[in-house]
Amino acid sequence: MKYLLPALVAALLLVPAAHAQNGRDGEQTTEPLLEALKKTFSNDYLKLRLVLQSQATFQVDPPESGPPVNQFFLRRTRLRVQGTLDGGFAYDMQTELRSSTPILDAKLSYTHKPGLTLSAGQFKAPFTEETLRSATRLDLIDRTPADGALGLGRQTGVQLSGQATSGQIGYSAGVFNGNGINRGNDNNSFLTVGRVWARPEIESGTLTAGVAAAFSEDDGTAFTGNKVLLTADARFETGPWALSGAVLRGDFDPEDDTIDDRQPIGGHLTAGYAVVPGRHVAHARWDVLDQDDGSEARDRILLGYTFFPTSVTKFQVNYIMPVDSGSEFGDHRLHFNAQIAF
Repeated sequence: MKYLLPALVAALLLVPAAHAQNGRDGEQTTEPLLEALKKTFSNDYLKLRLVLQSQATFQVDPPESGPPVNQFFLRRTRLRVQGTLDGGFAYDMQTELRSSTPILDAKLSYTHKPGLTLSAGQFKAPFTEETLRSATRLDLIDRTPADGALGLGRQTGVQLSGQATSGQIGYSAGVFNGNGINRGNDNNSFLTVGRVWARPEIESGTLTAGVAAAFSEDDGTAFTGNKVLLTADARFETGPWALSGAVLRGDFDPEDDTIDDRQPIGGHLTAGYAVVPGRHVAHARWDVLDQDDGSEARDRILLGYTFFPTSVTKFQVNYIMPVDSGSEFGDHRLHFNAQIAF
């Protein structure tokens, strides 16, 4: 295994190297089959989308107990149908074919004007930018542990959203069951979420920043009590560089006074550089998650490389290095992703 990991990395890196050697990196290539596909399945009233991600993970010294780490697997196999109809109405449905609960998104919406859209159904709650960003457009293969622990994912409910005609500021506010996808409410209270974002005009690049807050009264086996979640994020792009960061904070106030409050916190800092714009991109990320439950905080450094053979295909490799006090070289992992998305 110790020799297999470097071999896999070398093999992956040789693919774009050979591609560049053939002189294709600097060319504007046409994609006639993709254009034909768009003509057939992409218009205002009906858009068909597909996501296929085949992945693999390998650890230098995998644990002897617990779920296997070294494996190949299908991460996402999704079909999506969306469109806009007369009178300002629109629909959006997405399924995950590999899941026993295949419905991911089922949203209907009505737009009165650009500043006011009412949506109902199941969709991503307007909380973290990382969750709202499509999985096909993430800088690295997976979202951060903080987003997984403190983010809200998809929820069932209603939402108001909109943006200024200038496109420089927008908002979203919703009320949801608060129990994730394909679930009803477990009490008579709701999860309320609000997010605002801004994209000011600056000469040196593009800056987008947002803040969000959420509140819920939970009544479940994992936690019973009041929960407040806060987040702030920013992304700046200039030339070949992209810099982004986010922080998430929770306040868990248990109903049982004998249980201590928790204030988990986490976030990330990420830098990206387009070695060849539109073809080869390198990323580095530091992420952290402290659950404030007595366990040690998780600190990691990730190095990533992405290659885009075409506008709808992507190959990624991430090298994941835990850097908390209990980690060692045997915990290092490689994560691969091969993707088609249109």
